[in-house]
Amino acid sequence: MYEEEISRSIDEHIAKQQNLGHHKKMQLLVARENLKNDVNEVCRQQIMERRKRQDEEKLEHIEVKQLNEVIERMKLDSKYELQLRRQNVETYRNALERQIADQRTRYQQLIADNAREFEKNKKTEEQLTELVHNIVNSNETDYNRHLWQKLLTTGHWSIPVWDGEPQISKFASARY
Repeated sequence: MYEEEISRSIDEHIAKQQNLGHHKKMQLLVARENLKNDVNEVCRQQIMERRKRQDEEKLEHIEVKQLNEVIERMKLDSKYELQLRRQNVETYRNALERQIADQRTRYQQLIADNAREFEKNKKTEEQLTELVHNIVNSNETDYNRHLWQKLLTTGHWSIPVWDGEPQISKFASARY
């Protein structure tokens, strides 16, 4: 019995030690599992944060790229618009220059026409003045100088002499 009790006590002690070892092993396994889960969670969070930063950087890069494209388009549009405005101004300026040149040409032609007309009128006036001067200062008896005076004085039948009253021939309608 004593042996039995020692044997039983040894078995209990071994069982206790085994239980204790098993319990410690279980605690160790649980601790390892918890540590593994914690490490996995931390790694997952770090990966998520890294992805979030990368996504934000990509988004910023895309936004910057889109903004640059919009700015470039605006520059091109404004450059094209400026070029169109310059072209319109140039066209308008050329049209005005042509119009001014045409007006100057017409004005110069008008001045030249007026000068010619003035010279023509002046020449005609000088001729009339000379003719009047010759008539006024001529001798009335000089029939060779003015044939019409000779015809008037001789009473030529084809030249009517006006005496102040209208003379209508009774044969006037028959002649024409």
